[in-house]
Amino acid sequence: MLTTQDLDLLTTALVAESKGTSLTPAQRFALRHICAGLDYHATPEHLLVEFKLDLVCAADGACIAHGSDRNELIAKLVSGFIDELYTQRSQNGFHALPPTDGMSAGAP
Repeated sequence: MLTTQDLDLLTTALVAESKGTSLTPAQRFALRHICAGLDYHATPEHLLVEFKLDLVCAADGACIAHGSDRNELIAKLVSGFIDELYTQRSQNGFHALPPTDGMSAGAP
């Protein structure tokens, strides 16, 4: 899913010094860049799964040790990705997709 440039930005975002739950400007920039290049005809769930896989690979490549700090960092970047994904989907005219199970959103 991600290009080599996207993976480089993601690695930079992973190693950026950050404290707390806020994203650094470098992390936010990386997520915006990545989301700007996505195929918005894919479902948000598919995009999220692909991003998570790439994120874990990038964390491994950056030699970020497994543990609670890594889990928190990954969770923060995933949350930022979701925010950016839906912001850009909305700005580009791709709104929430209807349920794919054949039921309407209001059905019991």
